[in-house]
Amino acid sequence: MGEKIIVITPAKIVAEVLCVITVVWLLVAVAGEGWVVVRFLYFEDQTWTWGLWKTCNRLEDVLIICVNEDWITVCLVFSIIALILSMAASVCGLLGMRDPDNKPNIFYKVAAGFLSVVALLEFMVVVIFPVKFGQDIRYAEAVRRWDFDWAYGFAWGGLIFSIGAAISFVMPMKCLSIKSDNRNEEYSKGSSVPEP
Repeated sequence: MGEKIIVITPAKIVAEVLCVITVVWLLVAVAGEGWVVVRFLYFEDQTWTWGLWKTCNRLEDVLIICVNEDWITVCLVFSIIALILSMAASVCGLLGMRDPDNKPNIFYKVAAGFLSVVALLEFMVVVIFPVKFGQDIRYAEAVRRWDFDWAYGFAWGGLIFSIGAAISFVMPMKCLSIKSDNRNEEYSKGSSVPEP
């Protein structure tokens, strides 16, 4: 008797799902080597994939192309920090769902703050990487062209999902209610909950 049932708004469940998707997409983006694919003038059947972990590529001991280590390290560090913060936001979201108090939840606000920083960091990464890569690679005469590859798309996906999760975490909790087995002790934050 007196057992409490916590009803969580769908927005918070959606926020947590988006947060977990953000973690997965950022993990794939950080681990993936396919941020860009480079094609050559003289070796038309050869391509390179380039990611956050490489500063130089070698082709048959004839051609070596390097990019500036400074900006690629900044992109890597920003991406790793964004990944760690998105994991922390996911944990905060889960802790917010466990909180039995019927009050504005600080865990949701912290998760939204973490995800806002994640979005900012990832936005800087997806802008800095192609701009600086294009500046560094244009001096190599053997390069015909370069295009974005799959891991860069995952970085954009992580950015978009983090924005969606942050917005969902800060949505008001009008539907949060706590019910008790005793029908006289039924409360709701927005409006009264109809009895079954």
